[in-house]
Amino acid sequence: MTRLAFFVAAVIAMVAPPGLATPFPLPCDSTVVRVILSPTSRDTLSFNVIDQEAVEVSLAAVVGSSFNPEYWIANASGVVVCGAFPSPTLIDCGPLPVAGNPYRIIVLDGGQDGL
Repeated sequence: MTRLAFFVAAVIAMVAPPGLATPFPLPCDSTVVRVILSPTSRDTLSFNVIDQEAVEVSLAAVVGSSFNPEYWIANASGVVVCGAFPSPTLIDCGPLPVAGNPYRIIVLDGGQDGL
């Protein structure tokens, strides 16, 4: 089983509006800083796997903010394959079938009060 690692830092001050239509492509083995402007907004990142790959996801809020990142991973059909997790938990998800590509990581403020 191959393992991908995705490290996403959830920062507060947004690039994507609520109901993001086009997910941000998430490169493998990298840290991505994304910004969320509104406590009720969500951000979506996308990635592909090779068959039976596992992914690791870790999120972090900006130090000093009240942002409480929660996220889940869904396949291309919108079926959640790894359920809602509070950060800073490091999540191992998989093995994932290639048929689920592209997968999406949906991130939001769990308390919808952080800024």
